[in-house]
Amino acid sequence: MLKFLKGLLAVLGVLLLVVAAVLAVRNTWDLREIVGVANANTSTVRYDAGVVRNQVLIMGAGALLGGLLLGFSIALPSRTFKQQVEARQKADSARAAGQSDTPLPADNEPARGNEEAGTN
Repeated sequence: MLKFLKGLLAVLGVLLLVVAAVLAVRNTWDLREIVGVANANTSTVRYDAGVVRNQVLIMGAGALLGGLLLGFSIALPSRTFKQQVEARQKADSARAAGQSDTPLPADNEPARGNEEAGTN
């Protein structure tokens, strides 16, 4: 369940960030036209600045929400705490039964390779 949620949040976050980037490019083009008309001051064409302002707000909100969703998806573990405890207990019982001679790494210690073969 957590893997699905993690993947869903990542996809939604990336999608919202892409939409925000597209809106940023589109707003840049619209603002170039508005500034060009304002500098020339000879056109009778009217531009509604409220539309651009709304698009900028939507772009900012989309980028913020996309970044939050992507951050949540990165921070979520792929297994629940209960699954992690069960896996550790299973490995401990296998080691106690003599099925596995390699000790489990501590939570703050990285896993090591085969030290007899010379790979660290």
